[in-house]
Amino acid sequence: MLEKPTIFALSILITTVMSIKRISDKQLLEKLTTDVIQNLNNGHLDVRYLSSIVSLTPSQLNRRLKKISGLSVAQFVTLIRLTKAKRLLAKIHDGSVRSITEVSSLCGFSDPAHFSHVFRKVEGMSPSQYMRHTNSSSFEIHEFIQKINQNYNENQHNA
Repeated sequence: MLEKPTIFALSILITTVMSIKRISDKQLLEKLTTDVIQNLNNGHLDVRYLSSIVSLTPSQLNRRLKKISGLSVAQFVTLIRLTKAKRLLAKIHDGSVRSITEVSSLCGFSDPAHFSHVFRKVEGMSPSQYMRHTNSSSFEIHEFIQKINQNYNENQHNA
């Protein structure tokens, strides 16, 4: 049987190890962003899948991401998908992408009509209107990360 001081020391050690395993907010965002980008054409990127990657429960991931960025997991994934879609739409002019349907597929949308609906709702214009008003250097992933960092800083300031 363990003596009380040994049990106490063991509990402190376990608590310390558990706190070391917890990844920082910045690491969480970087890991999520990287995994979403790498699996973008996977139409099944959801909170269960992403929570398993970062070793959190789905509700823990949703709470942490909402606190950090102001976005739910679904909103976060959609924002990354639309960020890539905007880059690809700008490249239709140079021939590297052939159509809006191809862009929607490359960004993980299984239905081009749903892609157009979501794009219009978030961007305030259709994908074809966006193509007419932009060029290939108009929006990059680093701008997306800057947006998330700005939301994080605002949420930390308001907390």
